[in-house]
Amino acid sequence: PAAEHMFGYTKLEMVGKNLHDLVVPENNLAAYREGFPRFVQSGKGPFIGQTREVPAKRRNGEVFPAEVSLSAIKRHSQWSAVGIVRDATEHVRIMEQLNQLATTDVLTGICNRRHFNEMLTSEIRRSTRFSSPLTLILFDVDHFTRINDTFGHQSGDQTLIQLAQVV
Repeated sequence: PAAEHMFGYTKLEMVGKNLHDLVVPENNLAAYREGFPRFVQSGKGPFIGQTREVPAKRRNGEVFPAEVSLSAIKRHSQWSAVGIVRDATEHVRIMEQLNQLATTDVLTGICNRRHFNEMLTSEIRRSTRFSSPLTLILFDVDHFTRINDTFGHQSGDQTLIQLAQVV
């Protein structure tokens, strides 16, 4: 029932079918088809014994993130896989939200100091690696405390938001 709900196929539509053909997005299908025969022979593969997030496809064609955990089992001298699949859509959404909160200033929406420093380091390395020039423009809002002191912190916040949008 959980697989029927997650993928949109009925049990009758899935049983006896190649699941790769049903649930793997087209752009990933060739890699799965190439690796599966090796797994059947050896019981080994990049997904065995691990939990990974991979793209999966619903019956209606919608691609969604799935968390897959696979184990190899040998029955009658033939390797098979047993797995647990979980729809990771909500997990991915929460992780993106956490990343947004960790890298941006809540008020202005621009990158925070830590993220800025990481990006600056990365850009300096790229500039060095490709021997290309790098330009850095810094803004200093002189006497900004006067805006807060004269008009209040809400006005100061609006000034920062507008400045960030203009820049």
